[in-house]
Amino acid sequence: GVLQEVRRSARTERQTINIGTSPVINGQYVINWWARVHRQIPDIDVRLVPFENTLQKADEILFNFGREIDMVAGVFDPAFLSRYDCKGLVLENVPIGCVVPLKHALFGKSRLRLEELVGQQVLVLKHGVCEDFDRAADYLRSHFPGIDLREVPTMNLEAFNEAEHLNQIVLTIKYWSEVHPLFNAAALDWSMTARFGFIYSQRSSPGVEHFIKAVKAAML
Repeated sequence: GVLQEVRRSARTERQTINIGTSPVINGQYVINWWARVHRQIPDIDVRLVPFENTLQKADEILFNFGREIDMVAGVFDPAFLSRYDCKGLVLENVPIGCVVPLKHALFGKSRLRLEELVGQQVLVLKHGVCEDFDRAADYLRSHFPGIDLREVPTMNLEAFNEAEHLNQIVLTIKYWSEVHPLFNAAALDWSMTARFGFIYSQRSSPGVEHFIKAVKAAML
């Protein structure tokens, strides 16, 4: 009777996962994974929640997963996860390349040698934000001291606007390469990569846990 109805509706109660999205932290990556596994988790929906990727807002989201946003896709390392007390699922090691502004002499090349960056201003993530980008910047500093490295605290649209204005090359991964239409992506001749995947709460909702479980199963 009524009790069975209540049980049935509780069992089929839909859960929604709120995915953070910004020009740099693209929700599309999570959506693509959800599209792959959604048949295994039919009671779970996803919803894109736009946010402004400033340092302050990013901190607010990462420290408060589950309030407005349950999950984002991005680069991370153990220190990052421990700083924000969150979990990370590495889905791939993405090559670190660069994007070149339209007015730059190197614009249009699909691949660059590291020597070609000598004498150029190259924008990199501030040391201490991401171990993999630190390793890449340290390699450039020690092997190519002629590259003028400039640090930025976070990669967002403002950083790309500034780099475009100053005609700077930006060290990026492919998932950031379409942030700004006046830049062209180029691979670099090295094997540097960054860990990339899902970042979510240590105390995530059952919906998030089921999604993560389905993604892990799909990776096997």
